[in-house]
Amino acid sequence: MSLISYLESIPKAELYVQLEGAMRSKTLRMIAEQNEVPYSDNDYQQWLDALQSPDPSAYETLARAVSRWLQTPEDLARIVYDLGVALSKQNVRYAEVMVNPSYYLQTGWSFDDFFSAITDGADRALRGWNVRMQWIFAIQRSEPRRADEISRWATNITSRRAGVIALGLFGHEDAQPLGQFERAFRTAEKKELPRAPHVDNDEEKDEILPALDMLLPNRLYSAWGIHDIPEAIDRLAAERTPVVISLARAVNLGFISSYADYPLHQIYDADVPLIIGAGMPSFYQTTLTEQYRLVVEECGFELLELEEMALNAVRYSFLPDEEKQSLLTDFEAQYQALRDEHLANAGEGESVE
Repeated sequence: MSLISYLESIPKAELYVQLEGAMRSKTLRMIAEQNEVPYSDNDYQQWLDALQSPDPSAYETLARAVSRWLQTPEDLARIVYDLGVALSKQNVRYAEVMVNPSYYLQTGWSFDDFFSAITDGADRALRGWNVRMQWIFAIQRSEPRRADEISRWATNITSRRAGVIALGLFGHEDAQPLGQFERAFRTAEKKELPRAPHVDNDEEKDEILPALDMLLPNRLYSAWGIHDIPEAIDRLAAERTPVVISLARAVNLGFISSYADYPLHQIYDADVPLIIGAGMPSFYQTTLTEQYRLVVEECGFELLELEEMALNAVRYSFLPDEEKQSLLTDFEAQYQALRDEHLANAGEGESVE
């Protein structure tokens, strides 16, 4: 028994996974061949090669290209089910999955086609693997003209009853200024739909503080650079606004050269609620379990501190309060039992050979 076996065994909630960055190349290739994409797409081999060694900086281009291979709603349902299976292998019980509807509507599908496909795939995963997935409809930073449309889809009664639980924003910060998306996010706020944008700071642009003012977030994704902005740190801690971080993303995009360089403890010690996620597991070639391991073994966190962040994924989920409390109670009990089983003869956070 060891830390690794413990982390593999504990139940988890995943709040940071993007569907397009979680698609397995094996499944995509099977779908493409069934749809005879090799015979109709001159760039097919190029995209296959890119899937084997994905370039995170070219994520949007690759995601847009391969989503065209999904020519029927059944193809997309299979992708969603595939994600559910992958999550179940890590004992993820609940996931809030970010998805960009516009990728799939480019093929001529209606919104109803798209929505029935992701709902069908999620229902299959729930029945077959006891993994519950709900949806964050995400606006792409390069597509401000679709922002209001996606906000309307996310906030309509049918979508919300069927598992859309937030409005998101992702993409490169240079694509369009945040002000282009303010109206869409304020619409979501008026209709009491949570907001979960993806924002980063760099040396030339302060995005985090403007995002807090304009987008009214209930959750921030990534928020790279926050450790250098005391005002943002203080505000997030005081307002209990969680930040969901993928260490793999920071390494893959070159923000840090090694996992140990991430200033995670600086943010944690400032009392900002922290949650760990995989982000784009296929693109970054990681898993939520692996990210948890890195927090302990590379970032110097104690096991109990990691458990707090893992439980934060339940505490700060967008589940109704009663469901959230039930899941939290279940997780806490299982953590204690599994800790005794897997780590009884080890020091805290220490492997047992």
